[in-house]
Parts: sequence; C-alpha cells; structure tokens
Amino acid sequence: MSKSQGNAVPLSASDAHFAAAVQRMLTDPTHLRASNPGQVERNIVFTYLDAFDPDPDTVPELKAHYRRAGLAR
Repeated sequence: MSKSQGNAVPLSASDAHFAAAVQRMLTDPTHLRASNPGQVERNIVFTYLDAFDPDPDTVPELKAHYRRAGLAR
C-alpha cells in the first residue's frame, strides 16, 4: 500500500477493515483475467500471507493455485 492518505492499514485494524483494505490492493498488474496465470513474486497479498496467515501450511497451495489461474480451488 502506498503512503497516500487513507491507504494505511494500522496493526490495530479490525478484521473487517483489514479485509476491505486487502480487497482494494493492486496485486499483479499482468493478471488481467482470472483465467490468466498470476505472478506470486512481488505480489503484496502473498507477502502478507507469508507473514500473517494463521495457517501458513495453506499458503503454498494458494500460491500454486494463483500461478495456475482461475478463482476456484
């Protein structure tokens, strides 16, 4: 997220506030359609998942799915 006003997510944010902020994030500008494979590298969502996901064993599966393309697992 940028340093622009209104783009910060404080560590004390509620789950709803954090979820809303994550949903607005620009993740992968080359991933224009859900059917296109995505790039995990330098994708801020995966950086946050690596750091904060309460179940880190699921993150590799999410990354593999994103690289394959599609929305459903």
